[in-house]
Amino acid sequence: MKNHSSGFTLIEIVITLVLLLSILSLLSVSIVNQTRDARDNRRKTDLEEIRSALELYRMDQPNRAYPVSGDLAPFLVPTYLRTLPTDPASNTNYDYSALPDSPLCDNTPGNLCSSYTLTTTLDDGSAYVVGPGFITPGI
Repeated sequence: MKNHSSGFTLIEIVITLVLLLSILSLLSVSIVNQTRDARDNRRKTDLEEIRSALELYRMDQPNRAYPVSGDLAPFLVPTYLRTLPTDPASNTNYDYSALPDSPLCDNTPGNLCSSYTLTTTLDDGSAYVVGPGFITPGI
């Protein structure tokens, strides 16, 4: 008389669990990388949106100057942007600096803000900087 068991052996169950856990760990790494890339892409898109709004603002100014450093919302919202984009991870404003910064421009005659930088930090720690007519990733 043969004794057939209809269940799985312990080794079969362990191998199956190891394979499933390996697949899940690969998927989780992929999801984390995709999330990080999505945040970085959002940051870059946000800076491009702000840059476009700054150019429109500048064209509407009689002195053709950019806003002074600080919060951009009073200058851009709601005329050029519905809301001012913020960093997707920290929900803080991006760093805007009007140039020249020595001496600080204040848009008085002879001291106009003729350029600017918009800066964010990507998830890998590198800086991403845009300004009128340039993009400088990884400064």
